[in-house]
Amino acid sequence: LEHLKNDPEDDDEDGSNRRLGHHLTKEETEAKIAALKAKQQLLRDEEAKLDADEAGLLEEKSTVQQSVIDRAKSLITDLMAQDEAVKHALQTCLRTKINAEKEVETAKEEKEAVCSKVKSTAEAMKEAENDVRKVDEFLKSALGRKLRGGSGKSGKG
Repeated sequence: LEHLKNDPEDDDEDGSNRRLGHHLTKEETEAKIAALKAKQQLLRDEEAKLDADEAGLLEEKSTVQQSVIDRAKSLITDLMAQDEAVKHALQTCLRTKINAEKEVETAKEEKEAVCSKVKSTAEAMKEAENDVRKVDEFLKSALGRKLRGGSGKSGKG
């Protein structure tokens, strides 16, 4: 606009400027130019305000993003802690199961040992019963011989 104001070739004889499309006097043109400059300044001020708003929004966006990132990190940390707790619980369950299986195996071995002892004791009792029966038969036989008159040995010498 400054070049329009200062270019005398564009001025008509009465001082108006043809380029503006109006037949304005130099004072009117200068007033229009001043008004346009003021409007330009308002637009620059508005642009600066919008830039500041944009910067504020970008800062707010950054804050929101950081908040979201912090929340996500917190959730991840919580999940990791929960996973660790589940892992620990599973390890405890596994150890308990392994110990229970060992105890069952030990109990089976002890049962087998007791059964074996019971079996050998039962066999020993059968043998003892047989021995008692044999001794009983021998005593009955010996008693019967004695009652019948002798032991089969003579007292004579």
